[in-house]
Amino acid sequence: MIESHLIDWEKITITNNMMFCTVMQDEEICREFLETMLHIKIDRLTYVKSEDTIGNDILGKGIRLDVHVKDSDREFDLEMQMTDTQELPLRARFYHSLLDADALDKGQSYDMLKESFVIFICPFDVFGKGLPVYSFDRTCLEDSRVKLGDKSHTVFFNFGAWEKVGDDEIKNVLKYFQNGTVESPLTEKINSMVTHNRYKREWRERFMTYEQDMAVREKYWYKDGVAAGMAAQKAEDEKIIQEKEFKLQEQASEIARILEENARMKALLENK
Repeated sequence: MIESHLIDWEKITITNNMMFCTVMQDEEICREFLETMLHIKIDRLTYVKSEDTIGNDILGKGIRLDVHVKDSDREFDLEMQMTDTQELPLRARFYHSLLDADALDKGQSYDMLKESFVIFICPFDVFGKGLPVYSFDRTCLEDSRVKLGDKSHTVFFNFGAWEKVGDDEIKNVLKYFQNGTVESPLTEKINSMVTHNRYKREWRERFMTYEQDMAVREKYWYKDGVAAGMAAQKAEDEKIIQEKEFKLQEQASEIARILEENARMKALLENK
């Protein structure tokens, strides 16, 4: 296990994935966070399970959700994403499908599906347009007034651009995520929970175990990635070799045709 004295606990902030998941386990904080960021009202939240792994029947693998909560008619997936993996829109699509598949029992009607929100909180600009918030609902390309009405919403928060936010409450939250500045009752609650967890022995032990598990996973992911890369390179090399062999065969056929034509012309000349 990672040694506790080797970790600078003061640097563990709300943007740490495990810290974020732990803080959002507080129903009041999570509810206020969602109400603030989405401009909605929530009576009470039910936790499906923090860092839940769902979708084991889909593609034979489970997907880990950071914070998965729901109220009476809506479902929320909150994702703290500190690394730009260049595929977050596609991941959002997949997360929506997992939420739907997990929520609908066999034989249930589609109208039982809840309104769903997949929310990414990032320090970077996913779309490179300089916006602090990107909210997506599906609309008709031919007439933007026509909404698909599938009740799915995807939101990307770019807290690196917190200064551009017009809404003061959202700005305060994103500013806190960026630099730890506490300027609202909600960020005060979040920060208090972060500070409490930093010095809680049980949380530190869980954190070290979590970090060790992630290191092991990344090691195997790296090995799998290297193996996949080598396999792809081998396939590409074999393709190149096959193409070269085909060209050589074509060239050999052309040379044989030319030699045959030369021999025929030579025979004609000799017979004259």
